[in-house]
Amino acid sequence: MSSVTQTGESIQCPPEGGWEAHYDKAVMFEKLGFDEEATGILDGLIEEYLEDPKFLVERGSYANEMGYPQEALQYYQRAMEFWINDPSTYMGIPIYAGLCHAYNELGEKRKAMEVALEGLKKFPNEDPILYQNVAATYYEMGWKDDAREILKEGIEKFPEDEDLKQCLKDLNDDLDDPEGGIIATILGLIVLTALSSKRMRGRRRH
Repeated sequence: MSSVTQTGESIQCPPEGGWEAHYDKAVMFEKLGFDEEATGILDGLIEEYLEDPKFLVERGSYANEMGYPQEALQYYQRAMEFWINDPSTYMGIPIYAGLCHAYNELGEKRKAMEVALEGLKKFPNEDPILYQNVAATYYEMGWKDDAREILKEGIEKFPEDEDLKQCLKDLNDDLDDPEGGIIATILGLIVLTALSSKRMRGRRRH
C-alpha cells in the first residue's frame, strides 16, 4: 500500500463533518506535501458548492503557490463573479490579493496594479497586505516614490505591522543606493505579494 493511500486512510472525515471536515483534510494533505490529493478534495468541494467562492479562492491559492498563475487567475476570476453578489470583507481581501499576485506572475503589471488599487480602495482599514500589494505593483511600474508613499500610508494605518516596515526599509535602501540591491528589493516586494493568499487562509473558515 502506498504512503499516500495509507495517509489518506488515516485522515478520515467524520460523516457529520460537512465541508469543514473535507477542507481540513485538504489542508492536512497540503502540509504533508500531497498536492494532488489536496487539490482533488478542493475540486470536489467546488463542484458541490458551485456558488461558494471560498473553495475557488483556496484552489487559486494552491495554483499560485504551485507556480501556475494562469490557472490561479481563472479560479480567482470565478470567485470574484460569485463574491460580488454577496460581498464580504474576509473573502474579498484574499480574492484581490490573489488576483494581484497572479497578474504579477503573468507579467501583466498594469492589471496587477489596477486590481491592487481597487482592493485597497474597498478595504483601506482591513489588512496591511493590500498596501504591500499596491507598493509592489508601483515598484514594478518604476514608480518608487509612489511605492514609498503608499507604504508610509500603510504604516500609519497599521503601525505594528513588521512586513510593511521591512518593505519601506528595503525600498529606502534601494533609493539611497540605486546601483545596488535593486533586484533583491523587487523580489522582496513580490515575495510579500505572493504570501498574501497564505496569510489570508486562516480567515476563510469563518
